[in-house]
Amino acid sequence: MFSTRCRRSGRRWFGWSGHGDQKYKTASGFVAGIAIAGLPDRVFIAPLIYTLSRAVSEPELRALMPQLSASLDRWEDVGNPPEEVIEAFITDIAAAQKQRRLGVLVKRVASMDSSMRAPLTNAARKAAADASFNATQLMALDPVWQLPATWGLVRKVVSPITDRYLLATIDLERDNQGNIQSAPAEEAIFLDTIVRTFAISFLVTALCFMLAYPLAYFMVHQSATVQAIMLIFVMLPFWTSILVRTAAWLILLQTHGVINDTLVSLGVLSQPVQLVYNRVGTILAMIHIQLPFTLLPIYSVMKSISPVYARAAQSLGAPPLASFRRIYFPMTMPGVAAGCLLTFILCLGYYITPALLGGPSDQLLSYYVAYYLNQEVNWSMAAAVSTILLAITLVVYVIYNRYVELLRQVEG
Repeated sequence: MFSTRCRRSGRRWFGWSGHGDQKYKTASGFVAGIAIAGLPDRVFIAPLIYTLSRAVSEPELRALMPQLSASLDRWEDVGNPPEEVIEAFITDIAAAQKQRRLGVLVKRVASMDSSMRAPLTNAARKAAADASFNATQLMALDPVWQLPATWGLVRKVVSPITDRYLLATIDLERDNQGNIQSAPAEEAIFLDTIVRTFAISFLVTALCFMLAYPLAYFMVHQSATVQAIMLIFVMLPFWTSILVRTAAWLILLQTHGVINDTLVSLGVLSQPVQLVYNRVGTILAMIHIQLPFTLLPIYSVMKSISPVYARAAQSLGAPPLASFRRIYFPMTMPGVAAGCLLTFILCLGYYITPALLGGPSDQLLSYYVAYYLNQEVNWSMAAAVSTILLAITLVVYVIYNRYVELLRQVEG
């Protein structure tokens, strides 16, 4: 009885009714549906923003060196730091040594200057063992602590915002004066890797197009039953993971694998050849994996093209080759562009196939993302490499969009 009166009172004061309640529920459901539909975009954007932020910051080191981080904000970075900065540095490295977390700091400093590994380790041990260890003793411990360049390096390591990781991904660095310069030859590895990533991706895309276009053309001109059967074979690789397909290629291409043994038994080869752990095996496996991504968009566009256009061109006197070149092929370009773009972008991010089938000189840019995450545990450097890879992908996509716009203008 009481609940009934409350409902009636609520309807009288707020204008609710049974029909109004239903409208409210419907509107709430609609809004909730919109919010849920937008979740994938937000879920994607959040880690993307985090990755971009990690490429220009390293909060772990500031958390590891809280006293130094606070005191550095009061240092104008001219000459050697004041004594309070040095004392804060000693306090932090002593705490890191006692907590057995000094290795993180040593690894970051050594990645910028390998000669600093021993002085930093010795200073931390002294500071942890002797509570009275002070700035004067640190300066006397090793002459390197008397150099302004050393403290400039320390400041770079715990800086809240840094561009050293992004610069490293294009083989650049800053000197002690803050000027940008080329990285040493032994550290300049990324530009070659970027060029290699582009070259392999372009080659795989071109070979996939050369195989996919005639195959799609052949499929379109078959009966519906044959097309359905061929589509099943095209879609079949999607039912198997990339790792399994790559492992299958490893078995086929190894020195005493199926392909080498068959060619030797047929007399084509006198001895097995190296087909794995090089670029040959990498490209073959990537073509096999990427071919459906190139073929299906082309096939879809070809399927929608009426044969009336080609017959009309031939009835007007155009030879079959000219009809194909000037009529049919331009009409298939949207499918070609979509398939090639999809293949090229997927190839840019390949990791597992080059890692299993390629050699050291066949690894793509994504290899270094995994390397810095799993082996170096350097999240900022991994984020910087990921940012460069994302930027390359966006540039390719912008070029594709521009091409599509020009194509529409020509057709219009």
